[in-house]
Amino acid sequence: MVMLLFALPVSAQEESTSIVKPASGISPTNIGIDAVGSITQEETGWYQQDIPSVPEIVVDLNWYNPSNSLTLTIYQPDGVVLGPYHDADDGITNGRIYLSLTDSNGENLPGGTWMFKVYGEKVQGTQNYEFNVYY
Repeated sequence: MVMLLFALPVSAQEESTSIVKPASGISPTNIGIDAVGSITQEETGWYQQDIPSVPEIVVDLNWYNPSNSLTLTIYQPDGVVLGPYHDADDGITNGRIYLSLTDSNGENLPGGTWMFKVYGEKVQGTQNYEFNVYY
C-alpha cells in the first residue's frame, strides 16, 4: 500500500495581533492623512501613509450620510489585512467609520507603509467624504 501525503500551501500573510475597536476621541498627536474625496457606487479610493512603529492609530472615515454605505479596509505593512469595516462597526450607524487600532500584546503597531481602501459599497449618486488617519 502506497500512501501519498500532500501539504496544502499556507498563506504568507501573518496572523494579526491588532485590536480594532471603536475610537473615543483622538489620542494620537500626529495627523498622517487629511483628505477630502468623493466616491460613487462600486468605486474605490486608495490612500497610503508611512507611519512609524506607534502604540495606536486612529482612522476616521466620515461621509455624514448613513443612507449611503462606504467600507474601509486597512492593509498593514506586514501584510495583515483588516476589514472591510462598515458604518456600524464602530458601534453607531451615522455615516462614519471611526476606529482605534492597537496591538493585543501591548507592543507598537508595525512601522512602514500602511494602505487604506475606501469603497463605495452602496452609493446613490456621488458621496463626498473626509478621511483622516492619526498616529
